[in-house]
Amino acid sequence: MKERVMVDSNGRKYITTEPELKNNFNPDWDAMAVMVEEQQRITKRIEELTQRKWVGLTDEEYFGLQMKIKTPMISVGDYIDAMRMVEKKLKEKNGF
Repeated sequence: MKERVMVDSNGRKYITTEPELKNNFNPDWDAMAVMVEEQQRITKRIEELTQRKWVGLTDEEYFGLQMKIKTPMISVGDYIDAMRMVEKKLKEKNGF
């Protein structure tokens, strides 16, 4: 226990005892270093993705996809299939 002299609002002094507080802070520096490295890796990847230019389809690619849809009246299922083909082609071109 640690004794401490205190002064109240009227100027009177008194002695109080307090338990000694130990500093239990013991950081795991290796884990913190790993977290910092991971944050740096993620930041670099985000920068790469934001600087990358999106590549769209050419007219020839649109025409090629259009030829795969042969029905004059498109049903909902055919429309969804067409959108999936376009999405797949764009992902291929953009490295996803």
